[in-house]
Amino acid sequence: MSDAPEQKEAAPAECERPRFQFHRLSDEELRAFVDDFVSGRLFTLHHMSPEDAKRDLGLVFMPLGLAGLGGCGLSDEDVQNIGTIYERLEVAGPRSINGWPCFFSMRIMHKGDWARAAAAIARERERRKEIEL
Repeated sequence: MSDAPEQKEAAPAECERPRFQFHRLSDEELRAFVDDFVSGRLFTLHHMSPEDAKRDLGLVFMPLGLAGLGGCGLSDEDVQNIGTIYERLEVAGPRSINGWPCFFSMRIMHKGDWARAAAAIARERERRKEIEL
């Protein structure tokens, strides 16, 4: 037996996650988002019906399914400010779930940016209908 005092193992340090902060989009970034949305290069939670989103959103956007919004660093206040969750279709996984693309990453848009984008999307869809050929 050793005369050395017993040493207790140190408890593992808690993993500190940085607090989530919305990146508010500039006008240029919103224009690019609107063009990508209307051109079919993005998938958003707004492509899903409310019933499908409730059932499958965590399967489509895997960070939500694995960690939930709280695990992604969002507070209750942040959750109330979500306008949409989206990702570029080019980064979708090789499989789909219930017919939906599957993403291993996601982007979250502030509701103020989404309100501006949604209005611009409606205008852009109408404008594209009027293109003379």
